Parts: sequence; C-alpha cells; structure tokens
Amino acid sequence: VADLLTADDFYRHEHRLTFEAIAMLANANKGADVVTVHERLKGIKGGADVDLLYLNSLAQFVPSAASIRRYAELVREKSMLRRLVSTADQIATKAFNPGLQTALEVVDEAENLIFALGDQRQDDDWHDTDASVVRFLDRVQDQLHGEQKDYIPTGFHDLDEKLDGGMRTGEVIVIAARPGMGKTALTLAILEHVALNEGHPVALMSMEMGEEQVTRRRISSAGRIPLHKLKRPERLNDVDWSSMTEAVEKLRNVGYHVSDKGGLSLNQIRARARGLKRKKGLRVLAIDYIGLMDTDPKE
Repeated sequence: VADLLTADDFYRHEHRLTFEAIAMLANANKGADVVTVHERLKGIKGGADVDLLYLNSLAQFVPSAASIRRYAELVREKSMLRRLVSTADQIATKAFNPGLQTALEVVDEAENLIFALGDQRQDDDWHDTDASVVRFLDRVQDQLHGEQKDYIPTGFHDLDEKLDGGMRTGEVIVIAARPGMGKTALTLAILEHVALNEGHPVALMSMEMGEEQVTRRRISSAGRIPLHKLKRPERLNDVDWSSMTEAVEKLRNVGYHVSDKGGLSLNQIRARARGLKRKKGLRVLAIDYIGLMDTDPKE
C-alpha cells in the first residue's frame, strides 16, 4: 500500500510512527511484525511512546490482510477529507484577512489550493504496452475516418498544415507581426471558424477594442459587408441590410464570448477563463493582446 499511503495520511500520531517504522523495515527487506516494528520504533523520534501492548492490540484487531488495499483506500479518503477541511480553513482565513491582495487574487489562490488537493491523489496511472498500442490504433483509425480529431482547425488550410492539423489542447500560440499587419483580424477569423464551423465554445479577451467594435467586425466578416458601411449605416443598401440580418441570425446562437475589460493580470485572466469554462464551456481562449496585460512580478 506504499503507493497509496504516506505516514501523513494517518490521523493519530502513533499510527503515523507505526506506518513509518513498517515502511523502513520493508525498504530494508526485513520482516515486519509486532516485535520488529517495536524495536524499529525505538530508533524513531517519539517512537518510544508506542508501547508493545498497543502494537499487539493493533495486530490482533485486523480482521484480514486480504482487504489491505481497501483499508488503505479508506485511510486515504479520510486523509483527503481532512486536507479539504484544512484548505477550507485557509481559504476562509485568507478571505477575512486578504492583506494587500485583491479579491480576484484571493479567489485565484483558493482555486489553486483546491486543485492542489486533486493533484495529491495517488491513483494507479501505469499503462501497459498492450493497452496503449490498442488505444493508439483505435485513435488513428478514428482520425483517419474523421470521427475524432485531437486538434481544432483554424480554418486556414496553409496554416493548419504548418500546425499539423490545427490547434491542440494546452498549446499557447502567439500571433506576432508589426502594427497594422492584421493580427487581430486573423485572430477573429480563427475564433469565428472554431465557433461557427467546428462548434466549439470560444472566448476573446479584447483589451484594445471594445465589445461593440468586435461585434461590428464579426458581422462584417460573416455578412461579407465592408466595414466602412457598418461604421456609417447610411451607406448600407438593401442587399447589405439583408446580409446583415442573415449574419446576425447566424451568429446569435454561437458559443462566442467577449470581454473588453482592459489591464487584466495573468491571475485575473485565469480566474475569468475558469469561471467561463465552468458556466458555458471553453475550448479556445484568445487574448488581444498580451502586451496590454498587467504584469505582476509575483505571477
């Protein structure tokens, strides 16, 4: 059970010491019984507090060693719950005494503490070759027949070829060019394609353009209406009005979310993205642009 438990998973101090002594004996390829464990405890700080009678009562109490894995899982589960209580106390203390931190920074720290609890789970994550190659072949077959893709196309064929199909989960892609070269236009076009044609929820954090400007550009692109006409509605003709109506109907039910709040820090962006993903889903997040982000040395 050493892959499931550590000494810190036990609530009682004497149980922690006992587990530590047993682990030491096992690592030294020595047998562990009441006598040997008691002798080993003498060499551990505080181990003298665990007497031989108590060890003997523990050994007598165990119904069967056959269920040891399940017993270990129970100890691990209770340990996780205690850590959760402790983490909740830390979060409450931080909320009452935030110091110089903002509310969003406190929320982000709380989320990190909660996620850290999940990372502490010591599940069996070993994969044998036989199962791995079978899963790989199934995935290749699915991708070959278009049933499953591990990437999201940008909508630009040549760019997708350079990206080996498109964008993948966990990737950070920076669109870099001189001012006025169309970085924002390319970003909006990619987001529109992912949301409209691929059916994935997307989000744009626009720190330079307002939400209305973004919407104007989207309708211009979807309706193939020159942008200067949307800026001056009197220039629109009947065909343009019809195209704009079709574009609005096409875009209104698409999972495309825009935030035009400027000067966001990395922690704020992360917290906002997590919140949006929980509420409405999120596959692609675009930031326009990273040079306008608020920098914090602590991040």
